[in-house]
Amino acid sequence: MIITPHIVTGMVIGKELGNPFLVSVLALSSHFVLDIIPHWQENRYPWTLTKKTYIRIFLDIVVSIFIISMVKSKIGLNPNIILGIFFSILPDLSDLLLLKKKPIKNKLFNKIYEWHKDIQNETPKMYGVVTQLVVVVLSLIIIF
Repeated sequence: MIITPHIVTGMVIGKELGNPFLVSVLALSSHFVLDIIPHWQENRYPWTLTKKTYIRIFLDIVVSIFIISMVKSKIGLNPNIILGIFFSILPDLSDLLLLKKKPIKNKLFNKIYEWHKDIQNETPKMYGVVTQLVVVVLSLIIIF
């Protein structure tokens, strides 16, 4: 799943819950739940980085920053919302470690990574984009 649906879901969790520990655990868990939903994300490790990949990542980051800015201006970003954002994308941030193309020598990291890779439910682009848009729209409705 692209980053934006994870971020807005993490924001909902951070907005609705008052306990930072629960926000962290549920935002992290939400990442894996969302990855089970059929979605499209272009490619996964081992990545073949193309011009389209960079464009998709850039647009995803721009949309995410726009939404975060919009939420900040309308309701503010309390520490729990920030925790929700961070923990909701943490599993995908770990993928950045793999860009160096060298194996990570940590058994726990590798087991979690392999499990994360296995639960992905990727689907054709049109259907997969629609499911992600639904997640984003529903999350924004809850936030505002």
